[in-house]
Amino acid sequence: MIHAFAIPKDTLPTPLRPRSDTDAGIDREIAYRQVGPAGELVVIVRFGPGSAMPTSQFGLGTSPASVRAFTAIPDDLDGDDVYASALPLVSGMRHRFQEFAQQLEGARNAELMQQMHAAGHGETVFLQPGDVDLVIPVVIGDRPWRDEHRAAIGDDPFNNWVNAQLAALHDIDFGSVAPPPNELLWDIRA
Repeated sequence: MIHAFAIPKDTLPTPLRPRSDTDAGIDREIAYRQVGPAGELVVIVRFGPGSAMPTSQFGLGTSPASVRAFTAIPDDLDGDDVYASALPLVSGMRHRFQEFAQQLEGARNAELMQQMHAAGHGETVFLQPGDVDLVIPVVIGDRPWRDEHRAAIGDDPFNNWVNAQLAALHDIDFGSVAPPPNELLWDIRA
């Protein structure tokens, strides 16, 4: 089980610390600091049976709600490195993102899986509704941060379709120079 969410850094206590309780059913917790279009965020990824349970870890009462949008993780995936980011959706695009995610989870999943296999990583993507809706891709594999912020590679109809969807949903040119990588804050295993 995997779960991810993002929190504005200015709402968090300092110093920022990882979970200290190991009995919450969380086998691994990874946190990244991201500076980008949605401001300065801390993106948290959790693995384990308790990963989706709300926590008061950061003094917020509970962690923000997010829902899994789609998953494409090849069976023969090498590596367990994790990279996560949070991308704001253009205002009013939540429904269009959900339709895009349904296509990637359903009718176009085989094409997506082929792309993930060729890239050597897998991906689970979450939607975190809010004043600004955030899409949180969690990329797993061997050094997935190498191409997390690049557009889908290749000039075939599927990649062109994905790139057009991403550009419309996020108003970001994914083919341009990649933003600076997120800063790893911690990667803790129980």
